[in-house]
Amino acid sequence: MIELKTAVGTALQIEHLVIDYNGTIATDGTLIAGVDALIGELARSVTVHILTADTHGSVEKQVGHLPCTIERIAAGREDVAKQAFVRDLEGAVSVCVGNGRNDRLMLREAALGIAVIGREGASADALDGADIVVTSIIDALELVLKPLRLLATIRI
Repeated sequence: MIELKTAVGTALQIEHLVIDYNGTIATDGTLIAGVDALIGELARSVTVHILTADTHGSVEKQVGHLPCTIERIAAGREDVAKQAFVRDLEGAVSVCVGNGRNDRLMLREAALGIAVIGREGASADALDGADIVVTSIIDALELVLKPLRLLATIRI
């Protein structure tokens, strides 16, 4: 578990990290450099889930060796499927990270939703669903690893 302080005396108790694959931790189906080490470090404290429709067919090769679960989402209403996945985990104990239009509902469902504007861009809907917006997946994952960085951003 990771504790994320949101204000003096209040905190989120995070048990799950849910991450979109393509466009978020992978560009053109290839894992972004440095993400594997950060996922490994985060997996010591939370359960890491990678959600994907696996557009490029590379998720197993790219992240199969990491301490995470890979959850494949069927094509069609991926936004609803991702939201349901997070709801089943109890969104109140989850941080979600994504960049696409199909991530907007899971970002809203989570205790903390982080949108990433990466090389593949980010959907305006994802930005609207997020609590925080960053410009790299490394920054997003480090926010969870170093929760004091969050305090000024999400302070109530």
